[in-house]
Amino acid sequence: MGQRIKALRPDLRILAYPVWGLTLPPEKEIEEQMPAGWRLNVEASLPKKRRAIEAHLSQRGLVVKDDPNGFVLPEHLLEKMLQPYEIFIAS
Repeated sequence: MGQRIKALRPDLRILAYPVWGLTLPPEKEIEEQMPAGWRLNVEASLPKKRRAIEAHLSQRGLVVKDDPNGFVLPEHLLEKMLQPYEIFIAS
């Protein structure tokens, strides 16, 4: 899963938060080993998370008005971001 980083404290674990990987189609095969990780229950925070996502127009690609093909996060990615859990990948 990418390059390993040597830490000054080797007992620390690096956790990654996938974003664009969530957009891969289910049938897409990845040649790397299946990553290990955790799900964190965030159900109680979903209303706040939804408001935060809606407030960040630049992160959703809704600020450039003169480019119809400009950057816009796909709707299915936004839906995945609003699940009742967060996914963290351990490396």
